Amino acid sequence: SNGLIEGVEEEGLNLANLYIPGLSRHYIKKLLHAGYNNKQCLKELSIEELAKVLPQKLARWIRVLSGLNLLFFYFLHYILDTRYYILCIQFFLLI
Repeated sequence: SNGLIEGVEEEGLNLANLYIPGLSRHYIKKLLHAGYNNKQCLKELSIEELAKVLPQKLARWIRVLSGLNLLFFYFLHYILDTRYYILCIQFFLLI
């Protein structure tokens, strides 16, 4: 099962499959416990609401990435050099 591969419970696979850096199975479990189990939930939450469950930096990271088109995210992650990828994400975190 994919749950074993990702190391999360079955209900957390939607979150694990977002491949958000820093969103470990520990934080996925915290999100599930708080009632958030998919990308749509994350898109609807404010950074402040996410920060009640997760560290502030991760909350900002999730908020930015959950609003991005997944193809754009994969483009940044796989096509660009890692240092440019990090710079792009840091730019989005400042917005």
